[in-house]
Amino acid sequence: ALALVQRALALDAKNSTALGLMGLNAYNNKDFKTAVNYWHKAIAVLNKESPSGKFWAAAIEKAKLAS
Repeated sequence: ALALVQRALALDAKNSTALGLMGLNAYNNKDFKTAVNYWHKAIAVLNKESPSGKFWAAAIEKAKLAS
C-alpha cells in the first residue's frame, strides 16, 4: 500500500490524500518531523478551514506533543 501512495505522489506531488497518508506512515514510525512536514504540505494544498485542513492541523499539534 505504501508503494501505491508513493506512486501517487510521484504522479502528483500535490495529492493531499497521499501527503496525508505519508504523514500517517511517518507518524506511526515515530518520525514526527517527517509527519509534520507531509501534513504541512497537505494543508498547503487544502483550504486551511476545510474539515481536512483542520484534521491535519490537529494531527500536527499531536505530533509536536509526541516528539
